[in-house]
Amino acid sequence: MMWKEIVRAALMGTDHTALPEETLRQLSELGVDVGGEPAETLLTAAAVVAPLRRAGFLLAGMEGALPPPAPPDALPVCNDLSAACLSAILWGKYQACLPEWMQYCRRYGQKIPAEMAPRLFNLALTDQIWFSFFASVMDERERWTLRQNPAWKPLVKRIAALAGLAGMETTAPPT
Repeated sequence: MMWKEIVRAALMGTDHTALPEETLRQLSELGVDVGGEPAETLLTAAAVVAPLRRAGFLLAGMEGALPPPAPPDALPVCNDLSAACLSAILWGKYQACLPEWMQYCRRYGQKIPAEMAPRLFNLALTDQIWFSFFASVMDERERWTLRQNPAWKPLVKRIAALAGLAGMETTAPPT
């Protein structure tokens, strides 16, 4: 709502309209000096609030204890060229190559880059074949990552069934 008031005042001009008291209070809480010239206050407000809007939204507060920290990587991350190939596979038209890429990854004892794991997790939710290839190269750190997002809970259960790890979905990773 604060942004709408800033835009309204900018369009109408500070000679014709002023920022509401509530907006001035909110701007003051953000560190904007609201006691100066109205035009200067408006420009400063826009400079402070615009990046906040672009940043997205405030995260909701978390209740309860934090999860245990992620375990260390058990496998080295694949090299940059392999990661670029995986990126082309995941976001391009070469998705049929993923099983072969995963086989090479497993053969050479490497793992996927962490930033690509969420994309693979989401694809694995929709395709059992993708899941089976991905599950074959997952280490404990990726399993830990799966447990952090409730949307990926079906994958946690599938991995537990594959590995015979009854209770994986509730067991904390080793530290």
